[in-house]
Amino acid sequence: PADLTSLRRRLSDGELPPPDDTHPAVSTAYRLYAAVAGDAVPPQLEQRR
Repeated sequence: PADLTSLRRRLSDGELPPPDDTHPAVSTAYRLYAAVAGDAVPPQLEQRR
């Protein structure tokens, strides 16, 4: 289930978060996708390891 309280805190002004504020679950999911698909992981996600 979605943690709506956490989302509201992150998006308190109703605007999108900055491009460099990627949720850890997104980074993990993309790394998993890249490993399975043989795709490259974007550098901005690699920096957050």
